[in-house]
Amino acid sequence: IDINWLWFGFVTAPGFDLVQFVHEGTYVRIFSILLAMGIVLWFFRRNLNFYAPGLRWLRRGASVWVLQNAVLASSVGLRNYYYIQHSGLAYKRIGVCFFLLLTFFGLVTVLLKIWQRRSAYSLIRLNSLALYAVMLALVAGNWEVWIARYNLQSCFRTIDIGFLLEMPGRVLPTVLARRAVLDHAALTMEDEYGNVVKIPAAAAQMRLNVRAANWKSHYDTHADW
Repeated sequence: IDINWLWFGFVTAPGFDLVQFVHEGTYVRIFSILLAMGIVLWFFRRNLNFYAPGLRWLRRGASVWVLQNAVLASSVGLRNYYYIQHSGLAYKRIGVCFFLLLTFFGLVTVLLKIWQRRSAYSLIRLNSLALYAVMLALVAGNWEVWIARYNLQSCFRTIDIGFLLEMPGRVLPTVLARRAVLDHAALTMEDEYGNVVKIPAAAAQMRLNVRAANWKSHYDTHADW
């Protein structure tokens, strides 16, 4: 179903709730993948790795199941990709991309355990190193500036200006350089109750000016490290 519906020619119908579609589908598939990995590790534990009768078919069946979960992980990636195309980048959407990289790596290590009789410690060690590498990549990137550059493209009909204005001050030069885009898009932000509301372009430009002036004043008075 996922391959037929998501992988080829996916188009959202009018009124389609893409946010709910992505969130609900992602959580269910992530749970499914983690459950499958846990069950495989349970069946291939200790002496069961060396129990000859039926081991070949058990390995083959487990490998097919791991590959099936790789397909599910690819579907999660596609859902996230469609969401980014529709609504732009955000922290959690980037986090999903890196989580999927870890998931694919984890599925590969599960296959190694199945066919090479590796220990659970080996899987923990390899996946811990992969997690450490992902954490280094996450802290090394200038993600806020990249998010602002991507989201402030003329192709987006709706821009969450409240999200951009809440980012650190280093994002402001990028937003100011692309402020003309705000005059040609529907702008939204969250109110004090957490509801998404529309905001006029003039009000958004004024908020941007105030945010930039406040940051410049703060920077001038705290010019040390």
